[in-house]
Amino acid sequence: MSVAMNVATTRFKTLVQREWMEHRIGWLGVMLLPFAIALLALPFSPPFEAGKDLREGIDQLKQMGGLHPATVAALALWGFSTIAVVGLTVLAQLFQVSGLARRDAQDRSLEFWMSLPGSHSEQLSATLFSHTLLVMLISVAVGMGTGLVIALGAVVKGFGLSGLADVQWGLVVQFLLPGLVRLVAGLPLFVLWLLPVVLVLMVASAWLKRWGVPVVVLSTVLLANLPATRGPVREWLLALVMRIDGAFFPDNPEQLREAGVEVGRLSFNEVDQFWQLIGLDLVHQLGQLASPMFLSVLAVSAACFAGLVYRRKHHL
Repeated sequence: MSVAMNVATTRFKTLVQREWMEHRIGWLGVMLLPFAIALLALPFSPPFEAGKDLREGIDQLKQMGGLHPATVAALALWGFSTIAVVGLTVLAQLFQVSGLARRDAQDRSLEFWMSLPGSHSEQLSATLFSHTLLVMLISVAVGMGTGLVIALGAVVKGFGLSGLADVQWGLVVQFLLPGLVRLVAGLPLFVLWLLPVVLVLMVASAWLKRWGVPVVVLSTVLLANLPATRGPVREWLLALVMRIDGAFFPDNPEQLREAGVEVGRLSFNEVDQFWQLIGLDLVHQLGQLASPMFLSVLAVSAACFAGLVYRRKHHL
């Protein structure tokens, strides 16, 4: 049993490595795009006005713990840059994912992969894992690295080299760490809730080729407006959107308030409150996996995955 498991694990790693080798340049190109734009725009961006802007910023910062403007600038730019990289990567993968189902047939590599000992389900699972969770996790690492460089450049641009000494880097890391943990922990939840959308697009593309995505869009609009199906379809889609959004953002403020966490009143002096907020929200989001809604998501995903495997066995 352990030998078979090791063989399957090795085979899965090989399939994932194949995806990385084939798509790494495109993935990294998308992830580095915000960094390149920021570096090109930074020399031409207007400098801070030494009087009014700084005074207004300091007055506002007194309400958030009295941090130096350079510290807040580094914190905001580092965090925003990371989110921008992850968001752009997610959008790029959503545009690309519908064509993955027919990729091996289009480039004539399907015969090669069918000659290997791995099953169709293993190959599809490796493709899904690589183009969803793996690439998103890589984007977090790239976003953190490039975001730091952007933050450094912006601080030097706005406050001079002496501004780097004014930045409280320990506090910056201390405040970013809860958000980073929440982002990384939310990615698997995001992928799980997004899975039916991805698989529906893939199976439609596998069976209907270039007409797959338009047919899915038109069918969804039609079902969401027909009197017989409008109610349940809209309710299910709305619940799915809320779960996808909740993978990253708190969607149950009442529960947080009952636990003594006021989201709107958090300040930079209450780092423990940030961790409490993240912990409570993650527990709530994990609890959503034990719901009928998640069972319906699994059912739709399983049906679509089975359709992909069947279509792949018949050479697409």
